[in-house]
Amino acid sequence: MEHLTSTQQKMVEDNHKLIYGAAHKYKINLEEYYDVLAIGLCKAAMTFDETKGQFSTFAYIIMLNEYNGVLRHNKTSSVIPAQNIVSMNTRMASDDGDCVVEFGDMFPDNVDIEKDTVETDYIRFLCKKISNPQEQEVIKLLADGFTQSEIAERIGVSRQRIGQLMNKIRAKLGKYAA
Repeated sequence: MEHLTSTQQKMVEDNHKLIYGAAHKYKINLEEYYDVLAIGLCKAAMTFDETKGQFSTFAYIIMLNEYNGVLRHNKTSSVIPAQNIVSMNTRMASDDGDCVVEFGDMFPDNVDIEKDTVETDYIRFLCKKISNPQEQEVIKLLADGFTQSEIAERIGVSRQRIGQLMNKIRAKLGKYAA
């Protein structure tokens, strides 16, 4: 983070009480988030343009943005418990301790775990948006690289029926397509 100029430092000092005002106004726990609000106040001082309004109004917005950013970060970082996260660089040992290998070395070189995981999650997401089991099956088979003819044969319908299902799927999921 950049350093405050002497003018900006003076602005922060003169408006220090805004931290308490923002905490009260937005019902923010001051003991827990004082530093976050103080950083917001400093950012406000660094970016304030006096031709665009009052400093206090601007500072409240910046402090609230800083607070919300911390909440978002905390929420996303707490989705998966830390003990359940395994890095590709995590070293793993056998029960007897004789063999030590990195987790990533357990996969063949031609496997792209990140890409496969993202694709799998995306397919699950799309399937949740569709309630028809047959359409869900078509999505999964398309993702696995099957052609319309192969899908038709696999699920026991005509190739034309697969075309119809695909049109329905496109209509339902068009807003999620890249």
